[in-house]
Amino acid sequence: MGSSTLLRGLGGLLAAGFSYVPLVLILVWLLTRLGKGVEGFGTNWDEPWLVFNWHPLCMLIAYTTLYAHAALAFRSLPFSRNVNKVIHALIQTLGLAASTGGLATVIIFKDKTGNDHMYSLHAWLGVSSYALFALQWLFGVALFVPPLFGINFPPERLRQALRPVHMWAGIMIYIGCTAAILTGLMDRQWIYNAFQNPNNESYSSETYMVNFVALSVLVSVWLVLAHHFPNPLEQKKDDHARRDGYEHLNAQSLDYHHLA
Repeated sequence: MGSSTLLRGLGGLLAAGFSYVPLVLILVWLLTRLGKGVEGFGTNWDEPWLVFNWHPLCMLIAYTTLYAHAALAFRSLPFSRNVNKVIHALIQTLGLAASTGGLATVIIFKDKTGNDHMYSLHAWLGVSSYALFALQWLFGVALFVPPLFGINFPPERLRQALRPVHMWAGIMIYIGCTAAILTGLMDRQWIYNAFQNPNNESYSSETYMVNFVALSVLVSVWLVLAHHFPNPLEQKKDDHARRDGYEHLNAQSLDYHHLA
């Protein structure tokens, strides 16, 4: 095993493992740092904030933890391409289910509490990211799942042409989902400081906790993207090898024309 392969494998393990850090931190925040009446989870709408807390948890599970594992499935798992594809699809299906539950929760919460819909940047980013995520999931299922069952549709040439589109769209949606997560954390902290605990100090543990959650989300995304893109050093080697190959072919061509 080469050093670059070993480093890539370790990078994948690091990215996969770190994706659980934001999940642990947001659980600590929601369970212990929000104060009486608004921390923890519930299912009774007589305590609407306890039900609302499922929203940030579900969205972070979908868009940070599960999305990271789905993105890493192709490059990190030691199985065949088709097996990795199935694992990727199953993880994204779980992510779609979690995000659907999170979105439904916040919609019902706003109706129950008389809050307006779709006025904040977070709401715009959240709904648009969810819609794109769902469309990307449908696109992936329609394009890549039928061949797993021996159905040659869509044609292989079309699948090959659209595969890069699917990959790059997934990365862009991942970034959009991350923006929705970060703005959502900011909105929740603002509501907490403005209405639920107006005497909260600027340098309180509650404020720090939200910041740590947000920073861990960013680091998780950076690790996934760093692992997903080619190593610049390896890319440089490939470029040199390609250039040397072109020079060799050109030299052979010149020799041929000279002999002719």
